[in-house]
Amino acid sequence: MSQPVAPIAFMLITVVAAVIGMIHTAKQRNRRVEAWNNVATRFTLAPVEGGLFSGEAMAGNVGGVPVRVSLVTSNKTRHTRIEVGGAPFLSPPVRIKPEADGAIGRFFQGHDEPTGDAVFDRTALIQGEPMLLHAIFDAEVRRSLMVAVGLHQGVFDEGVLTIEKNHAIDDADELATLIREAVAAVLALGAARQRSRDPAAGLAHNVKHDPEAAVRTACFRTLAQEFPNYAGLRDIAEALPEFRTADLEVLRLRHCGDAVALPALTEMARENLPLQLRGEVLRLLVQRFGYATQRELVLEALAAPSVVDRLAAVAIIAEAGDTEPVPRLSMQMLREEAEGTVGFAAALGQLGDARAEADLVRLLERPDTAVQCAAAAALGLMGTVSAVEPLLPLTEGLLRDGALKEAARDAVRRIQARLGAVEAGRLSLAEDVAGRLSVAEAGDAGATAGAVSLATTEK
Repeated sequence: MSQPVAPIAFMLITVVAAVIGMIHTAKQRNRRVEAWNNVATRFTLAPVEGGLFSGEAMAGNVGGVPVRVSLVTSNKTRHTRIEVGGAPFLSPPVRIKPEADGAIGRFFQGHDEPTGDAVFDRTALIQGEPMLLHAIFDAEVRRSLMVAVGLHQGVFDEGVLTIEKNHAIDDADELATLIREAVAAVLALGAARQRSRDPAAGLAHNVKHDPEAAVRTACFRTLAQEFPNYAGLRDIAEALPEFRTADLEVLRLRHCGDAVALPALTEMARENLPLQLRGEVLRLLVQRFGYATQRELVLEALAAPSVVDRLAAVAIIAEAGDTEPVPRLSMQMLREEAEGTVGFAAALGQLGDARAEADLVRLLERPDTAVQCAAAAALGLMGTVSAVEPLLPLTEGLLRDGALKEAARDAVRRIQARLGAVEAGRLSLAEDVAGRLSVAEAGDAGATAGAVSLATTEK
């Protein structure tokens, strides 16, 4: 009886297909081995582990950089892995990898320090010490990493740049190109590593020479903030064009010479600058050129729209000990909102001019505890005995704020301390019910008849 033809045909087809597959696999392997032999000869790489002809791995030194090329299996698929670098490239500690797609992916990748180069920052995520990153990521490093990390999805970590392709590369030119580009990136990082030993010089180099304006700006900010005493900073600051953002322009002018800084800062001091910068500019002018020469600018700032700027101006006046505008300051204190009132009261207390006493006493009647505390503190610094009576009600009361009671008591104590020896009509502290006022009688030990005392111990 004859055998069925269909099963035999199927078996023959299966065998033929298997043979063809084996031949194709053998050809692929032969092509890979030939390609890897070619690359090994070009770069003087030697076989490791399974041997060169097995195509498993080869390693060597290319341009002074350790290189290892190997075949690895992932998900039952042969991958080509290229590892370039090693221990000599561990410092500075930097991690670089391709930027993730989407907000969620970027969130899980962790912090990304931007260089200022928009194209590079969209391509690569870098992590490390921000100051060092700005010093070492010059145009050449970014260009090399754009290829290795952006194009080839490489990752640089622990001093090694790893590029992994999801197939067994069997083209010598493709493999050679990957090795060359990976080595170039690591060599660029190696050169940058030298700059990490003198980050100020690296930052200065980038400020002067980087083709990207945003990179120059970021490097200048870092240089000026981290190395304000760098020898060449003045020349760098004066060579830069004026920054459009006010905070950066103030930072630049801070490091310019007087001839450049004075006119520009004077103009800025009259502007409504953001971010509390007007006060910073005023302080900078006073520090560099003296209060006397900048007094009119400071007084102008008392009328600034921002309470922060007004407080900066009154603080500068107080630090300078300028008592001439005290009546103006005292009247303005009464018109300010709570935050401004507190600041003006502190400045008037520091100035110590008795002309402000009456207005400070008025503040004790305000419902705002912070304002009352500020007024009491100011009176403690400059008040006379006439301020004691309005202070006394604030020293007691079960429902009164504890901080306010302590501020009022401290003010009375300070006033007493300034009055010196106890005389008739003057203050002294007595051990009695806290917050009570008493008048010494004739014959009281250590006091003169008519002296006022405030008890300090609660019972």
